[in-house]
Amino acid sequence: MPTIIAGANSANVVDINNPTAIGRGVSVRGLDENQPSVKIHEWNLTLEKQLSQSAVLRVSYKGKHGINTDQIFDANPAPNDYIWYVTTGQPYM
Repeated sequence: MPTIIAGANSANVVDINNPTAIGRGVSVRGLDENQPSVKIHEWNLTLEKQLSQSAVLRVSYKGKHGINTDQIFDANPAPNDYIWYVTTGQPYM
């Protein structure tokens, strides 16, 4: 039966002056204070033109750019040759 319930009696459970008292084999790690901050830029541009009473032409450009981000796994990898062939029916060149 756990003796500490998160939010009920968990305040000040870990002594920050002696974090090794948490338990054997447990390590406490922090971030380097000189590590650069993450910066993310987002933008969008939309142009609309009314062609007639019931038709509108809309052209949009949207983008994102991030710097100083860590990424362990490639979240959006390029498709391999087999996927390319199955989806397009064309050999990858």
